[in-house]
Amino acid sequence: MGEFIHRNGAEYRVWSTVTDSYVTTAGNREEMAEYLLEEAIAEAKKDIVERLARADANGTSGMFGKRDATKWDVERCDVCGWLHDPPACEVKEPK
Repeated sequence: MGEFIHRNGAEYRVWSTVTDSYVTTAGNREEMAEYLLEEAIAEAKKDIVERLARADANGTSGMFGKRDATKWDVERCDVCGWLHDPPACEVKEPK
């Protein structure tokens, strides 16, 4: 949703491009900052719930695809740079 903060003197309001109207009453800078922080926290909480639900259902929070949720993916080895389980590396010196 597109929203903009408008200022008129020492007062602030949030304008919505969806409704083409103000979605807040006028408030000072501190009140606007508090409102925006509360909105951001609520949105972040919603995002976290959705991401965890996707991870539960698909093994990943990614929007597309699935992965095996019974094991971790193979990681890039710090020693040789190849993709394999780190204990499997037989290279002794880093590249």
